[in-house]
Amino acid sequence: MFFKQPSNHREWSADQALLPYADFLDRGNVLVHHVRNIHYRTQNDYDVNYYDGVYDANAIDSVWFLLSRFSLPGVAHTLLSFRFRDGQTLALSVEVRKKSGEKFSLLRMLPRQYELMYVLADERDVVRLRLSILKERTYFFPLRIQSTQASKILRDALLRANQMRERPEFYHPTFNNCTNNLMRHVRSGGILLPRIHWRYVFPASLTTLFESYGLLPLGETSSTIEETYFISPLSERCEDDSHFAHCIRGELSS
Repeated sequence: MFFKQPSNHREWSADQALLPYADFLDRGNVLVHHVRNIHYRTQNDYDVNYYDGVYDANAIDSVWFLLSRFSLPGVAHTLLSFRFRDGQTLALSVEVRKKSGEKFSLLRMLPRQYELMYVLADERDVVRLRLSILKERTYFFPLRIQSTQASKILRDALLRANQMRERPEFYHPTFNNCTNNLMRHVRSGGILLPRIHWRYVFPASLTTLFESYGLLPLGETSSTIEETYFISPLSERCEDDSHFAHCIRGELSS
């Protein structure tokens, strides 16, 4: 196991077969290739779709954070989503990369068991999967991040996605997992979060850390986030909504 090397050349699961990458254009624009937009019927029954999208990294309206809790105490999946002034959104989910027929298992979360991958996706893919298909307890809220900081965070994340296409890495449950990679990018925006924290390993209570660093929306605490930005009750309403991004943010009238 200790001599095993990470690789991008394996027979991957269909939903993780393509790695995203970005071309940096002029005037702050980025062309992101392989933005994933899977339509799920169940977790294992889905149609795989990708598209390329152009985004203005200098015109980010807000950065949203998704916290999706598992049944095990302390365990959760996290992701970031960038919302642009033109209405587009781009979600970033850092995940273990499964081989064809392989199932994700918390019991196998030892070093060098899985490769790591960056998924750049449509919110109708990664958010809907957590909300409507896996039916996890899901919270989705904006972070108090300035536009200039958001631009740096996005660029840093895209550079890392490009890097991982060339130099694959193993997932590590403590040092190279979904949350500590996201927090690394948030720190790249000049936000003074800790480099290492136990809540990056057990992120279900990450809102407590965000509160202490002033990242929650004004007037919100880790306790009120549980009520204000708990989106699981929106699952059925947003399921097939063409305005999914507005729906999961509670922006549609009843």
